[in-house]
Amino acid sequence: MCKCFFCRIDANHILLVNTAVVPICMVFIPLCRALSGLAFILGVMGLCMGCIDCLANLQMINIHGNAVAPFLHVSDGFGCVAQW
Repeated sequence: MCKCFFCRIDANHILLVNTAVVPICMVFIPLCRALSGLAFILGVMGLCMGCIDCLANLQMINIHGNAVAPFLHVSDGFGCVAQW
C-alpha cells in the first residue's frame, strides 16, 4: 500500500493546483510591505515550484516507463540552459 502523499491524490490535480498558485503568488509580491510577508510568499511559491518539478518528473516516469532516460536528461538540460 502506497503511503506517500502523491500516491493518494491524482498527480494531475496536484499539478493543476500548484500551477495555479504560482502566478497568484507573483501577483502578491509587489503588494508586500514587510520582509516577512515577502519571505512567506516566496516560500509558498518555491514550495509549489519544487512540487511541480518533482511531480512532472514522476509523471514522465509513469508515462514512459523504462524509456524515460532521454526525456529526463533533455528536459533537465534545457532547464539548466534557461536558468543560466
